[in-house]
Amino acid sequence: MYWLLVIIFIISNFPSFQLIDSQSFLNTHNLTRLLTLLVFIIYFPTVIKQRGIFIKLILFFIFASSLSLINAMSVESFISVFKDIIIASMFSICIYAVVSRKLLNNIFYTIAFFITFSLLYELLYLFFPGFNDFIRLFLYNKTFIFSTFQETRGKFFESSYIELFFPVLLLLLTKSKINKEKIIIIALICIQFFVAIISGWRIKVAILGVSLFFFYIYYLITHISLLRKTLFTGGLILFIFYFLYSQRFFYASKTRFAPGLNPLEIEDTSSLYNRMNMWQEALNIGLSYPITGVGLGNYYDYSGASDQKLKQSNAIIRENNFIRIQDPHNVLLSYFSMTGIVGLVSICLIFLLSSFKLIPIILSKSIELYTIYLCFINIFIFGLLNPTTSFGYYIVLFFCIALLHKLVPEHSLE
Repeated sequence: MYWLLVIIFIISNFPSFQLIDSQSFLNTHNLTRLLTLLVFIIYFPTVIKQRGIFIKLILFFIFASSLSLINAMSVESFISVFKDIIIASMFSICIYAVVSRKLLNNIFYTIAFFITFSLLYELLYLFFPGFNDFIRLFLYNKTFIFSTFQETRGKFFESSYIELFFPVLLLLLTKSKINKEKIIIIALICIQFFVAIISGWRIKVAILGVSLFFFYIYYLITHISLLRKTLFTGGLILFIFYFLYSQRFFYASKTRFAPGLNPLEIEDTSSLYNRMNMWQEALNIGLSYPITGVGLGNYYDYSGASDQKLKQSNAIIRENNFIRIQDPHNVLLSYFSMTGIVGLVSICLIFLLSSFKLIPIILSKSIELYTIYLCFINIFIFGLLNPTTSFGYYIVLFFCIALLHKLVPEHSLE
């Protein structure tokens, strides 16, 4: 059953596509929802025995989200989001019940494998723009999008959250004792830097840089005896990162991604102003129903008429796993607008109490647990500037939180 949970985690990270027929209910995300329900039923005797603050946080989060139905203009929109919260909660509780320290290495290597898959797909899309069209030839869903290119901004975005687990590559690099394996991992790290820089996705570049810095600071503190070796490896990676970033204008001159890399491009700075406008709108919507919000999935329904027209006209620029328009691009404001103060308190408690896990992690000097913590921070930072009302985001967020709450207490008691 552990591998079923792994399959659920991986498939939910990627865009949904049809498995049988273009009109069929059976797509990859619905399959993961059914698998999650199956695993939850199988593990139910174990699940009901689980105790601890994590279970209480999840139950409170579900309760707070359910209250938003009171003001929901569209019940259908509410159900479409609420069901994903329920499924993600079931998934996280199963992870909490099943995972142990013994499975961590398997989890890390599985994540690294699918990071590799994601990066290879992006490289093919970068150098062969028609690659998405080629993949669609073999799928029922001809609108399937893994990577999208916004020509006006010169940027491309992939629809996978798996690369937010970049610290896993750093962990495997520090643990590897085989030179060939180290070379492969360093190559993957370089490719991830290159793809992030050339995509023009600034938050992604920032997340990689911050992860790299804090990972090696912690590693130096906890492995002082390996100071010289650690400084060399970390310095090499930092130099590669700096070199690739310094050459971004050269990439711009050779590719179609010039606007995304050009700091003088107006569109490059307007995205921040657009986000600020969305945040102001989300705040106003939330204040109109401050206690329980306007209802999960009802952000669009409560937008102004002009905003609705804009959102509707851009409705095609979205995938099942990555909603670009109907979300204020901030996880906290998103939940405040849709679930009010009650929902905001519930998700803030999850973030805050998970953040406090850093203290026992530092005391335990566990690099593995610190890696999970960095992945959690990456997901949180990503959610502050990007759409989060999606099945994939709930899964990756609750996955990391479940691991932190299960493994950190367990380790600190050893």
